[in-house]
Amino acid sequence: MRILVTGANGLLGQRILKYCLEKNIEVLACSKGESRLYNLPGIKYRALDITDKNELAELIESYKPNAIINTAALTHVDHCEDDKETAEKVNVTAVGYLADLCVKHDIYLCHVSTDFIFDGEKGIYEEDDEPNPVNFYGETKLRAEQLLSQKEALRCGVLRTILVYGFVPNLTRTNIILWLNDTLAKGNPVNIVTDQFRMPTYADDLALACLAACEKSVEGVFHVSGPEYISIYDLALLVAKVFGHNSELINPVQSEKFSDKAPRPPKTGFKLDKAREYLDYSPLSLENALNQVRLQIQDFKK
Repeated sequence: MRILVTGANGLLGQRILKYCLEKNIEVLACSKGESRLYNLPGIKYRALDITDKNELAELIESYKPNAIINTAALTHVDHCEDDKETAEKVNVTAVGYLADLCVKHDIYLCHVSTDFIFDGEKGIYEEDDEPNPVNFYGETKLRAEQLLSQKEALRCGVLRTILVYGFVPNLTRTNIILWLNDTLAKGNPVNIVTDQFRMPTYADDLALACLAACEKSVEGVFHVSGPEYISIYDLALLVAKVFGHNSELINPVQSEKFSDKAPRPPKTGFKLDKAREYLDYSPLSLENALNQVRLQIQDFKK
């Protein structure tokens, strides 16, 4: 199998590349700007602006992948609200370019989507539940899903996920676990919401699910997250426990205390039965995954 990974400089992209190495899968890493890949010997990298249709077409036609894993996205929720034009280009228009090229060359597409297509009123969602995004980021990701579903002859699996975390060096954006660890390690207090619930997703579990989707050429929508439904406050307490920080630095607050530009869905979790059945998905427990992140950080600092 020959795979092309977009957004490869990001956390998920780099973890996918790691498992491609382990599985001896031929892969080309693509992302905007210079390579930030860490400790991935032999991985080929190509700078790519995914919103440039001609550049994307040239790359796909020259590399001739069997599958594309699209992890590229503008995911900063408030930034999407501020810069809707860029969010539209990256999260919707570029996905349309990918879909058209995949149809043209009979390439399987694995596209990563989000729980933020839902309004968070139900709590635990199944794949066929009615979407109702509450912010522009969620709107763009939903429109991309709808676009993909309307492309005739497209072989595509959409993997929705929730609050992805993990560790690689040189990330341009942190994630909630790394931010909590860094902040608590400095002895700084944090205000954490008690009324938002998620099923945090370990990036390595999601990476393996993306590769399984490509290997099995599954089609349709799949919910892929961590196995535990937990408040953000309780998540922070668990991070303090695993990383050995003072939990008294964590102050419980309500969401109304924050002035985020874009609203967030209050409660999102996933029923994972479909992913378990078709992708052999078996995510680590939250505590075990956090311990893996802790060990990865320790190994890097040695």
